[in-house]
Amino acid sequence: MMISRWESFFNYTGHEPTIPWPLSDNTDCSTMEQKRKLFTFQLPGDDQERPFPPHLKAIPKGAQTATVFGPGAIFDAIPFASTAILMEVMMPEKILDFFYDFKKGQNSFKDIEEAYRSGQGDGFLRKASMDTIGNRDDWYRDDVFAQQAFTGTNPTTIRNASAERIEDFKTAAKEQSKHEMLKILDQVKENFFILDCNYFREAAGLGEEDLMSCTDELYGNKNDPNPSLQLFLPAAVTLFHLGEEGRLHPLAIIIDFKGSVEKSVTIFNQRLTFDSPTDTEAQDWPWRYAKLCSQVSDWVRHELTIHLTNTHLVEEAIIVAANRTLEPEHPVFRILRPHWDKTLSLNAAARSTLVPSIIEKLVGIPSDRVYRFINHAYKNFHFTNLYVPTDLALRGFDPAAIHPSTGRFHNYGYGYNINLMWHAIRRFVHGKLTSTGLTSAAVASDPQIRAWTAEMHSPYGADMPSFPTITTLDALVDAVTMCIHIASPQHTAVNYLQEYYQSFVANKPPALCSPIPTSLAKLQAFTEQDVIDALPVSRPKSWLLASHIPHLLSPHVVSHDSLLTLALSYREFADQHVKGYETRIERSRKVVGGLMSGDAGAGDSAGEADNGALQKEEEAKQEDFQEQMEREMKLRDAAETFYKDLRTMSRLSKAFGKGMDDAEVNYDVLQPSRVADSIEI
Repeated sequence: MMISRWESFFNYTGHEPTIPWPLSDNTDCSTMEQKRKLFTFQLPGDDQERPFPPHLKAIPKGAQTATVFGPGAIFDAIPFASTAILMEVMMPEKILDFFYDFKKGQNSFKDIEEAYRSGQGDGFLRKASMDTIGNRDDWYRDDVFAQQAFTGTNPTTIRNASAERIEDFKTAAKEQSKHEMLKILDQVKENFFILDCNYFREAAGLGEEDLMSCTDELYGNKNDPNPSLQLFLPAAVTLFHLGEEGRLHPLAIIIDFKGSVEKSVTIFNQRLTFDSPTDTEAQDWPWRYAKLCSQVSDWVRHELTIHLTNTHLVEEAIIVAANRTLEPEHPVFRILRPHWDKTLSLNAAARSTLVPSIIEKLVGIPSDRVYRFINHAYKNFHFTNLYVPTDLALRGFDPAAIHPSTGRFHNYGYGYNINLMWHAIRRFVHGKLTSTGLTSAAVASDPQIRAWTAEMHSPYGADMPSFPTITTLDALVDAVTMCIHIASPQHTAVNYLQEYYQSFVANKPPALCSPIPTSLAKLQAFTEQDVIDALPVSRPKSWLLASHIPHLLSPHVVSHDSLLTLALSYREFADQHVKGYETRIERSRKVVGGLMSGDAGAGDSAGEADNGALQKEEEAKQEDFQEQMEREMKLRDAAETFYKDLRTMSRLSKAFGKGMDDAEVNYDVLQPSRVADSIEI
């Protein structure tokens, strides 16, 4: 049934998994004016029910190349079908129990762990052999929790704590007479890093002390006030210490920031340093609950902002704007086109089904607040500040200081790998664009580049004022590098680890299922049962949906869709073109040689004149072929360098991983052979 619905949706709207170019013959796209009519922005105000940021209104039927479940399909059929069953929210609990053998009455984390590892409670998609964090006996520990900020699903938002925020924690420490903690907090500011979700209420359009909650619509009516059927979203602020030894350690958590530290509940870790004894850690339920709040906040920030908005939706705005302003043969369009496979159709599916039917059902705010949150993320996306070297530096990570095995940042796998990847892509972009003859002067005078910039800035277009005004070659190279970065390594980094970290819901749930304590005394009285009550253990549909979605969204990247394969393809195609031009030049030279040998009769002035004209024509061809061959040689050299850079990065990435302190973490998601060349899921 669900498969049919998806195919019907695509058939009706005309969306397709991939967009070939040129479009099929029955779609007239021969002029830019016709192209602009096909690629039209739908703005947030155009859809009151689901006001997504600017996106494509509809993809023409003439661009269809495959069905959802045919060749080139977006989703694997089996995980999609399994998740689709859960999307039928009216399915009786007994039926779910039959399908998934969900074990109710799990009154301890030991029960939850055993059920997960045996495959119970997560359905036929879960196998005990699956490599996920739920198979680790130490999954709840401070070091494992902290490491996720460096190599988890969202390693992009941890940053140096501001002086203001450190003062907030000092205020709370003084209030609680945490004298030893105050000594730690008096260290230099550079030692403190933070995951700060204090802005959640503002993003959702709520007051600073408003409750963030909604009814669990998988179980209750939208307006049902029954607290046992509510979901809750905390705005957690988590403070870490990072010393010279490079071990990130959580010090304190504001479990739900309400405008000021005085109005919020702050709890401090009893373990003051990373090497403090761990014997009481498993039973420290107030602290474990606080870490759960942090994980819930990060789930929402990751899914709605970092993943959905900052990759999928931003890249779609780039795609639509480029199609509206750049000719198909423009060098910028040609270099970006391979990175857009499936993206528009995938996003259309997300807007029509994944967000309203799944994400809205899982997070702890009403649906209208979800869309406010998404639009807030889009409005606050800063294109140039998120260039990798700039972003790392702004967040307190000097790229030059991220070294394997030693140094403060030797556990920051994402930071090391994404920086290598950025520079490899940028070198290739520079080489490919300059191979076409582009210079700063050409860029500054290019009307299509000016139009692309204007379309990105326009409130009736992409509405992204932080997109650069491009007037130099370097500015263009940076902007194109960023477009590829978003679609390829960045999306890969924040998408393909979801199954490992989020399929075990106890590690990172999308919402809390019980009210958030409003005083430190209430939090300090928490027991194991209180923490379990915050999880959807008694709500099988919520638990199963939260555990299956990561599986659906985390397929393996097939080799022919990897960035490494794309680099190799560029090299091989360019090499073929070089050889082709060499052959043409050689043929032309033979023709010229024949003409010079004097095939025309002696004294035949007409024949000599014809031969002379033909010779000049062939020599002109040779010059043209030579010029084109030299361009292809430059492209081949750029592609060869790109391929070698990626192979070198593969080796360096493995070496970096071996130097990380947590031997259980195999951060290979940014291995070039595993990086998707576009947003494909």
